[in-house]
Amino acid sequence: MNLDIEAAVRSTNPALPAYYAAFFRPNVTGFTDPSHPGNYVSVQSNTPNFFGDNNTSSSSGFSTIGELINAMNDTKDWTLSITDGATSNAYIYSFSVDAGFLAPDYLRPIQFVGLTNGADVGAAPVFGWTQDATDVPDAQYRTASALMYNDANTAIYSSPAITPADTSWAPDEAVDPGLYTLIVRQTNNKMNPNVITASMGTATGGNGGFITDFYTTVTATSEAVAFRLNVPAPASGGALFALAAFATRRRR
Repeated sequence: MNLDIEAAVRSTNPALPAYYAAFFRPNVTGFTDPSHPGNYVSVQSNTPNFFGDNNTSSSSGFSTIGELINAMNDTKDWTLSITDGATSNAYIYSFSVDAGFLAPDYLRPIQFVGLTNGADVGAAPVFGWTQDATDVPDAQYRTASALMYNDANTAIYSSPAITPADTSWAPDEAVDPGLYTLIVRQTNNKMNPNVITASMGTATGGNGGFITDFYTTVTATSEAVAFRLNVPAPASGGALFALAAFATRRRR
């Protein structure tokens, strides 16, 4: 079994501080029928803070990275639940998580500059941001992306590409009128897996014996989002000309 762990720092309001979260996604092989719709796997902390299954992953938001680390470490007994759809056999295990090596260098917030939710940005916007630097090689972000899309999902702008070293982005074509969401994301998918570790415990229920190996992969993500950015429709020159002509005729 692979437990994919994403540690994240996210800003969803440029006027407020970012928040920290962790998402746990279990990936299990060995089902009797790998395509059976009844196959199910989930992980759950013994608090409501963290949950992940075949389809979703959820996390509470924390004000500081220290609070996130404590929340993961304080959850001593996590539960891994597996159901083999073909046999209906259930398997339940305990495991623990240690985030003791997660540090602020790994989760550095992106902060937009001069931008607020609901701002007018025009058809040729330029977006800028700041972010703390790090000299820790393992904490460097490896990939980055920027995109904006309208609320109707009929227009998406993601070019040109950016790198983690960039601190600004501008779409390389005029943006159609509408309300948009802007997302800038950086990812480190080559982290040392020892930054956050998980250790399998014992079978605590069900049939036991399903899991033969257990390992983790760790990713760090920094993301900033701005909502309802307005690109106004251009003024209609034709309508203004007709109005001016009407006023001229009235004065004769």
